[in-house]
Amino acid sequence: MIVEAPEALRVWLTKEMAPICDAEPAALAKYVLALLRKDKPEPELMEFCIEQLDVFLQT
Repeated sequence: MIVEAPEALRVWLTKEMAPICDAEPAALAKYVLALLRKDKPEPELMEFCIEQLDVFLQT
């Protein structure tokens, strides 16, 4: 997936996740950006991200 403004997305993700997540928000934001850089079709990427975040957050 092409992210046009990765720094802006990272800042936004960090701010939005801080109150709802026990994980370090900055680290989680960087991880989400890394996941989004995968070269997969959007439906497959969404499923992949959900699976990986589930593992990362140990839910």
